[in-house]
Amino acid sequence: MARTRIVAPAACLASLFVLSVPPPALEDQEHASAVVWFKPGAAAAPVATDRCLGPSDGQGMSLGDQGLLILCFPGPFEDVSGDDLVVHPLGGDGDTCAVEVSADGTTYVALGAAIENGLAQGFDLQGSGLARARFVRLVDPAGGDASGFGLDAVAVAGTVPPDPGTTGILQGRVLYPDGSTPVANVSVQVFEGRDLVGCDNVDDAGGFEIVLPPGSYQMVVMAPIPVKYIPLDQAFQVFHPLDDDTDPDVTVSAQGAVSPPTVDVSFHWPVLLLHGTLAPGHSYGPAEFKEMQPYLASDLLTALEDPRDAFLPITPLMSDNGRRTYSEYFRSLTLQASCLRPHLRPRFSIVGFSQGGLVARRIVTRVLGAGIEKVIQLGTANAGTCVGDPALCNACELLPYVCALRPDIVAGFNTANPTGHGVPFYLVAGSLIPDGCSCLSGVEDDGFIPVDSVLLLDPALFPGSGLDYDVVDAVVIGPDEVPPIGIHHYRLRREPVVLDLVHGWLRTP
Repeated sequence: MARTRIVAPAACLASLFVLSVPPPALEDQEHASAVVWFKPGAAAAPVATDRCLGPSDGQGMSLGDQGLLILCFPGPFEDVSGDDLVVHPLGGDGDTCAVEVSADGTTYVALGAAIENGLAQGFDLQGSGLARARFVRLVDPAGGDASGFGLDAVAVAGTVPPDPGTTGILQGRVLYPDGSTPVANVSVQVFEGRDLVGCDNVDDAGGFEIVLPPGSYQMVVMAPIPVKYIPLDQAFQVFHPLDDDTDPDVTVSAQGAVSPPTVDVSFHWPVLLLHGTLAPGHSYGPAEFKEMQPYLASDLLTALEDPRDAFLPITPLMSDNGRRTYSEYFRSLTLQASCLRPHLRPRFSIVGFSQGGLVARRIVTRVLGAGIEKVIQLGTANAGTCVGDPALCNACELLPYVCALRPDIVAGFNTANPTGHGVPFYLVAGSLIPDGCSCLSGVEDDGFIPVDSVLLLDPALFPGSGLDYDVVDAVVIGPDEVPPIGIHHYRLRREPVVLDLVHGWLRTP
């Protein structure tokens, strides 16, 4: 079967020529085993990145315009006679991507450009200055189709076998906190300092296997965040360190003895982030959590130098045209349920800001609490707010969407959603000054939402409310902790004191 071979000198990607040559024999091919990094470009399809691993099967992924993908092989591949690397495009729309290789995962050399034309394309290490490489980086250039280059698979003619006398094999599984459910589509990465030494994507049972030379290493688990649910200028991966210290997680002796030989990693349940009412200029929900989302996801530098538990944060696009009521948010969310559920299975927690906290309660009612680990509310008007009452404040006339927060309307919501079905709830209220709105004079509030409205779910504080919620903790953030700059209500979603609270509550068993 003929294919197209594209070769380019490292110094000039534009110098391309095309030859028709046979591909390497299939029995000699090895395929990329792990996704090291993925920075999606615009319109990248929200699919699991491990679809580009293994043999070509027509079930790949798109990079998106200006997207970047780094893949790792089980071992290094060498410069042999003919092609050393084969890229299998997914489709045939003519998009291109730069093909680069690296031996250490840090310094990359360009081999040429692949074209999405439906044909496998080969590349040669000869002339690159590298005798062997292990990492492949694909970079989609600006322009072209918004979905970017479509990738099916990447293969090499063969990798260098490890030396059994000096290398060891680290094995283990990546599981959710129940100790039995495997986490899908994550890669386990092993670092020596900041140098990536080995990595492997987990299999269907959550298992991994990494060959390591002698040394002392840190382990990190990386999970891509589904592209559809995160702004492209925020964190793109979740880095979850094995533990909360900087001591070596794994050591390999000069004789190849691995200690410990098996490591099972517990990955936290994902978190559904539900935004509040949005201004028209902020129509994408994830923007509400610009600080919280990457904070929960962590990053590689934090994971290696200051380990912190990380969570997979998913923020649905519940608003496509700006301001909506919580009931409209919930209807929008139900339309996305089939897309969201695979990323939240089998259990998940919820963090709801403002009206998002009411949506969280509605979700709990709809599923009778099943599959929900815990709910954290930030400044949620559980008893309503006079900002939405035209008899008390003119905000409803100016901003009609807040009318749904009138106390009488929220009272009806409470009647329909009277219990938390045993799900643990955590509450954060803000206390700024007692006159954020004229109708709130004399009432402790955050400028929009009264403290008592947020805390209404706590039966210990409001035994006659008719509500039955398991409130584990409730915290009031005052002006001494958060300087009252701007509107305090909106600061509850981004202040470090609140982020630390949320992070601590999420990691509490």
